[in-house]
Parts: sequence; structure tokens; C-alpha cells
Amino acid sequence: LCSHIPSAAIDGMLDNCGKLRQAMRNALQYVKNRNEAADPTKQLRSIAVPLLGTGFGYNPIDAAKAIMEEMCWASSCGIERVWFLDQRLSSLDDLKTALRQTAQESNVTCEQHDLPVTYVDNQEWYYFVGKTERDSSQNHDLAMKDAGHARRWIPDGDGTWFPFSQSIQGQLESAYQQCISPGTCLASPPTRVFSFNMKNLKYPNGINYKIGLDSLQMKQKNTKTGFERRVVRKSSRHQVPDLEVIKEISGYNNGREVLGISYMALDCASPQKACQSVKSEISAGSWGGEKLESFCIPLPDHALSSDEEVQMRETLSTFKVSFDIRTFGGQSSSIYLSGLSKEMDRAKDAIVKHPLYQANSFYTFPDNWTSTDPSHNALVDVATGSEEFHAVAAKFVGDLPSAIVERVQRVENVLLYKSYQGNLQILHERYSVNGQHILTNEQLIKKLWHGTSQTDPEVVVLSSYGTEKCHSSPSCLWGQGNYFSTTSAYVDRGYAHRSNGLKKMVLFEVITGLACDMNQDRSLLKPPPVPADHWVREKFGEANAPPNLSFDSVTGVTCETRVYITYSTGVAQQYPLYIVSYKTP
Repeated sequence: LCSHIPSAAIDGMLDNCGKLRQAMRNALQYVKNRNEAADPTKQLRSIAVPLLGTGFGYNPIDAAKAIMEEMCWASSCGIERVWFLDQRLSSLDDLKTALRQTAQESNVTCEQHDLPVTYVDNQEWYYFVGKTERDSSQNHDLAMKDAGHARRWIPDGDGTWFPFSQSIQGQLESAYQQCISPGTCLASPPTRVFSFNMKNLKYPNGINYKIGLDSLQMKQKNTKTGFERRVVRKSSRHQVPDLEVIKEISGYNNGREVLGISYMALDCASPQKACQSVKSEISAGSWGGEKLESFCIPLPDHALSSDEEVQMRETLSTFKVSFDIRTFGGQSSSIYLSGLSKEMDRAKDAIVKHPLYQANSFYTFPDNWTSTDPSHNALVDVATGSEEFHAVAAKFVGDLPSAIVERVQRVENVLLYKSYQGNLQILHERYSVNGQHILTNEQLIKKLWHGTSQTDPEVVVLSSYGTEKCHSSPSCLWGQGNYFSTTSAYVDRGYAHRSNGLKKMVLFEVITGLACDMNQDRSLLKPPPVPADHWVREKFGEANAPPNLSFDSVTGVTCETRVYITYSTGVAQQYPLYIVSYKTP
């Protein structure tokens, strides 16, 4: 059910009970629509609702009343029972009490259950990295970056224990078990040493390591340099939801279909961290094989009137998506969508085919595109002898002269390109005074390189939203964002995608806008505010500068290369122009 409820914090601001009520209505409306369309034997009769409101600044009593008053009409949706599930956290006691009192006042049956949990014992392998090794903190910084998303490192004095990757964990544990099994170690001496390969930016083929398993003090040895690190095997116990018990109390075993139960810690320190946690879970998992997406479709040349907004809302209400329509200064409007991928595709298709969108959207496309049909989304091979091919290849090999370009593919993603153009136009309007642009196109956009690493670039460039910062680690040098490089050589060092003997990277056109040049800061969540003495404020004039003016991107230097970082989510701030496939010696 949580995948159909809007996040309780938007853009870092606390939500209010009105939004909480709307979230409950949206959830129940989804159930009602589903039940009306479903066979009677497969209708939803019970739902599980998280106790929204804790940790998000609500008064517990107000939150309880909002939830219960909306849930009172659940029976009209075909729902016979609502289960309120929570983790056993002391911070929820007030909310539980308030729910119970409100249920009594409303004469509603409300049974409360602590979320059943069970424990799983694991054996995990860790390697030690000193905070300073060979007079440098680089190794420790890189290890923190790689392990940052999982946050399972263990600080220990002058260094940190980091877990091996899951694939290596399994192989290492298997080799260790073989080694300690009676008779196995002596009969098969090679199992005493476990060998594996790890990626490294300096070496295209990675680095081979060996771990001796027959010693009380195990060490990991770099076969290139001979450098050794300590290795330990630690026991850990994790608390996880007891799914079998949850299924039983929710009626799953009684033949009833249950929409879903979400278990998330509700004691996060702040709304921002809670939302980040939810987004990480969503990006890492799937809902019935589908991904949860967000997307913005701008109308830069037209502000929807009240009647037009009603028309658009009526159209979107027929789809199982969450949506919001915002109008800016009476000059432009944007439509924000979130939902599961299939429903999102249907909703986006309905928007771009809607007469209001068709009549008020004016876009130009490159002359060499093969189609501009609203549904067109394809990769087109660029002829190797063409001027277009040579222009892209020349830009690529200028920074990487040893590379051999095998293939250049042009990205023709109509919906993404329209969204990108719309956002560029909105930015032009932002930097305008009395209809005159104070920043040129050359100042607002740059062509930059991007590596998709483990993800095939085709998946990224043909998606409806392009790059998303949720795919980046929160411990990156300038925080979690979309990273782009001014040189192809930097991307080649470890971020290019490898497939079938080829490497691939993407040339993007990026709306860097007003970029803030700053030192590395892993805590960044978005670009900082523009200071009062910045030159752009003089361009605006004292009375014309927009309130709360912030930078559009961040830039800095790493490994002698300038990089740019955008922090957009669900907004096309960058467009993929070409995929370059190549080889290096």
C-alpha cells in the first residue's frame, strides 16, 4: 500500500495533516478502483496501513485523527478490516494510544499488533583499511565511497572494517567452510588460499587478491604490490520481519489477497533521511516486477487555467498514479507524476496526446532525427563516414587518444527531449529581466561525458527520465547526484560500462545553469543558495532577483578533471545525445 501513498516530506519541507488525509484517500481510492474491476473472489478485503506521521513533525493525536477519520469510509471501498502495523518503537506509543482513543470515539473496531520479527544469524567477512595508508587517505576515502550506500562498515581506532561484496562473501565463506571441514583442508591444499578479483580505477582489469584461510590472523594480499590487509570473519544478527506471521495475521492464509505490507523504520532523525531511506529501498527493489518512478512534464509556454487544470486532473484521475499540477507566475505550468512504470507510461502517453498539451507545446527537434512522433524512442546508428560520426568521435578521442571508436548511436527519445527542452526554457525565463535573457545558452548548457558503470547505457537513455540521482551513492565526493565529466578519459578510468569486449559511455547535454564551484562535500543534498554578492544578482538588479535564488548545479575538480553535478529527481536536467562504444589497448 505504501507505494501508492505520497512521501510524507517533499523537497525537505514537513507535510501537514491535509496531505496525510489526501494520502489515505488516495490509498483507499486505489483499493476501491481495484475492487470494482476485480473478480469478487479476488477483491481486497483487508489492507495494512503504516502509522504515518511519526518522525515527521505531526502531533500524534492530530495524525491519528486524520488517519482514523479517513479510514472510517473504508467499508464503502469493500474493505472489511484495516490493519495498522508498526515497529515496536517507544516513539510510537503516543500514536498508538491516540489511535485507540479515536477508534473508540468513532465506534470503529481497531486491533493493534506489534510487527512480528525474527532474527537471522549471518557470518560476514570484512577487510581493514587504515584512515591513512602510505601517507594518504585516498584508500580509505574510496572504500567509504564504495560502501557508503550499505553503511555496514565498522569503525575501529585508526581505520575501518569494510564488508566484502555479496558475491565475494558467498565464495569466501564457501572456501572457508571447505578448509575447516575435517580432512578437506589436507586433502585439497589449494582451498587454503582464496583468490578473487576486485575493480580498481587504476587498473582496467582490476586487481587480484589472495587470502590465506589456514591462519588465525588472516590477511588479504594485493598480488601486484604485495600490500596486505587484515581480514576477519564476524558473526552478526539481523532483525527482519517475520513474513509468515504477518501473512497469518493479515488474513493472507485465509484465501484473501493482501495488497502489501511495508516495514520501514519510522524513527528516522529527520524527514529528509526518512525519504532518502524510502527512495533507496524503492530504487533497489521492485513492486511486482515494476519500478516506482517520478517524472515532470513542463508546459513552458502556457499556464493552465482553472478549467484546463480540471480537465487535466480528470484525465489523470483515470490512472493509478499520484499527480500534482503546479503553475509558476501565471506564465507556465508543470505536471508532476509518480507511480509504477506501466501506469506512468499510460499517464504520460495520455498527457502528450491531450489537446491541451498538443496546442500549447512548441518544440524543435534536430534535423537528423528519423521521427518526432510522440511515442518515438530509439537508438539510431550514426554512419561511420558521416560528419556527425567524426564530430562525436573527435570530441571523444581528444581526451582519450588511444581509444578506437567502434560505434556511435544517436538517442532519439522524444518525450525526454521535450521535457529537457521545456526545462531549459523555464531556466531561460528564470534568468530574464523584462523579457531579456541575462544568461546565454552557452552559459546554461554544456556537453559532458557520463558513465553508467554496471547499468547498460541503453536502459538509461531510453528511459522516460534519463539519469536519476537515486542511482548514485550518498557518499560520493559532492554528495548523491548525477555526475558528469568534461573529459572522456576520466569516465574511462572506472565508470564506463563494459559489455561484449567493448566499453560504453554517454555524451550528455546538461543544463548546468549557474554552477557553484566548491570543494568536495559528501553531505550535499542540493546546490547551495547564491550569495548576496554574486555577479548574477547585479545582472538582475536589486528589485528583480528571484527570492531564494540557488545555484542550478555544483562543479569541482577531482583527479585533475573538472566535473559537474546535478541533483534533479524526476526532472530532465540533462539529455543523452549519443552512446559511444569503443576499445582501448
